Amino acid sequence: MAEMWEQLRSSVRDILPPDVAEYEAEVIAATVVTSLLAFLVMLWLVCGGKGSRGRYICLLGLSNSGKTLLFMRLVYGQFRETQVSIKENKANFTPKNKGKAVELVDVPGDERVRQTVFNKYKHSLRAVVVVIDSDNFPSEVRGVTELVYDLFQEPAVVKGKVPVLMTCNKQDLSLAKNKMAVRKLLEEEISELRVSRSAKLTSLGSKGQSQAKPLGKSGKPFEFSDLPKGVKIEFVSCSARGRGQDGEAELDEITSWLDQHC
Repeated sequence: MAEMWEQLRSSVRDILPPDVAEYEAEVIAATVVTSLLAFLVMLWLVCGGKGSRGRYICLLGLSNSGKTLLFMRLVYGQFRETQVSIKENKANFTPKNKGKAVELVDVPGDERVRQTVFNKYKHSLRAVVVVIDSDNFPSEVRGVTELVYDLFQEPAVVKGKVPVLMTCNKQDLSLAKNKMAVRKLLEEEISELRVSRSAKLTSLGSKGQSQAKPLGKSGKPFEFSDLPKGVKIEFVSCSARGRGQDGEAELDEITSWLDQHC
């Protein structure tokens, strides 16, 4: 470092008139270095800081949504019978585009365990994949809504501009809701939850009000397009089960999305 500084100062000295004092040459050299560093920082911010993206992709969802089977399909390319877990599954995952390997984390569906495990990884997220049971969605919509609402209240996700993929799983079943129906119903439920959450914060007084800002735009029904600028969300259809043990899963939209964000 000292050698580089000496070279820079010498270069500046060579292009300056002879009557410029030595200390003035040092000031000019220091100004050049400062300006260069400021430019590099600005360039990093404009480009989104891609070089510092996190290493974890977390799979979130309620129990029995198909998270673990999706995890097995993505990591091992196999169908495996799964069971409810109270501990996360974690493994390296390399996208089809041969990008840099990341760590895929299957977060347990139990609400209390889910939050504890997610907190371990949320500050180093590459992306989040929310797995939704499209077949049982009408009966589970409240739980999914609360999960999604809390996810977009998480500063590590919003400020970090972490991309989120909403995967409407179990599309192989005849009663499964399609991705547009899931999105619309979620928006309606979030609008209702926002009202109840806001009322609760108001009842807590000014201290409670400062803790979280309601999702979306005030005075209008919630839409995912109203999420903070820079937050990317996409809905896709999938079937982790597919044709079962001897067949392939229907994951093309998921793997394509992962290729873009890994």
